[in-house]
Amino acid sequence: MDIQGFYAVVAVTCFALAGLWWNVVNGKPQWRERPELRRLSAGVYQSFLVPGLMSFGAQLAGTQTAIWRSVFVIAALAGGACTVQLIRLTPVSGRGMFGRHRWVVVVLYAVIAVFGLFPELAREIELEPLQAEGILVSLLMLAGHALAWEFMYGPETHQPQPADQRTDGQFAPPTPP
Repeated sequence: MDIQGFYAVVAVTCFALAGLWWNVVNGKPQWRERPELRRLSAGVYQSFLVPGLMSFGAQLAGTQTAIWRSVFVIAALAGGACTVQLIRLTPVSGRGMFGRHRWVVVVLYAVIAVFGLFPELAREIELEPLQAEGILVSLLMLAGHALAWEFMYGPETHQPQPADQRTDGQFAPPTPP
């Protein structure tokens, strides 16, 4: 596959996943009501949005390496900063394996920024710069899927709601004080 084709597929996939995630979150109003769950759902959205934006940058660059490099560095810095903020504000307890090791995403963003700033480093490992970035973007997407999976099926997202907050149409008797 040529590198432009790869980034075209990644961009479409990432933006489709971001749109699907909107639908998932829309169907879970309790996720929007609790600050921790709202932040985590935004983190999942970011994990699809940022690689999609990087992929668009790679496609738009053509022969102008400064374009893709700038997009990758800016997106990696923004994604890394948002991920650090998410880690800082969201407790780890109850999270699965990926949730406890979210720092790996920050490392991926940092390496993406380094290759964007110094693309010649990719050639040291016998890859073209956009190939190296493509591998890292793929790993970000994989991390996004892991984050989505753990978030959707984690115990925090399935706690019963009080009767007055039920959205499934079923009656739940009030609990005595």
